[in-house]
Amino acid sequence: MTDYSIKTIIVGDSSVGKSNILTKFVSDEFNSNSCPTIGVDYKSAVVNYGQKTFKLLIWDTAGQERFNAIVKTFYKDTQVVILVFDITNHVSFDNIEFWINQIKSEKVDEPIFILVGNKLDIEKKRVISKEEAIKKTTDLKLHGYFECSAKNNICIEEIFLGATKLYSDMKNITDTDEKNLPKRKKYLSFNLKKEKPKFFSCYPFNIF
Repeated sequence: MTDYSIKTIIVGDSSVGKSNILTKFVSDEFNSNSCPTIGVDYKSAVVNYGQKTFKLLIWDTAGQERFNAIVKTFYKDTQVVILVFDITNHVSFDNIEFWINQIKSEKVDEPIFILVGNKLDIEKKRVISKEEAIKKTTDLKLHGYFECSAKNNICIEEIFLGATKLYSDMKNITDTDEKNLPKRKKYLSFNLKKEKPKFFSCYPFNIF
């Protein structure tokens, strides 16, 4: 039994790694030969934070334009949006505004937007710097930024646990301190200041 459900959608261009991020989090699996999502896929996970239990209802959406009409029907009542780009692909980064506008065009009621740069496992090929991504997060007034690798399992759990904390804190659901943070499967050691987080890194999980 859970106290709250958080409808979460993962959006971004095709081949940025949205599905691998989700499957790595939910089932600790990675498939380098995975096929693009057709329409939408759904998975869920339970996260504890303070004395409350949150069920993340996570919708993985297709990035191809031909599925836009289908995908847009799932935006309604979304509470957390995870915007994924590939740090080695500038087009996927430039298109973040497109995905935000798609969601806002459906009159979604003030969701939490989290920007995620994937594929740290090939960081030598990166064309988007951390500083550039943080600037976009600031300019677009998004709620947080993470960098991750689904392949190498870098900062995957932190994305979803951080999203839970942001949602809970912004909704004033749970009164907690830095010793009582979201957890799933095992306790993760975070290094947080007491003020509400805005930007995140996972080396370790910090406020910039």
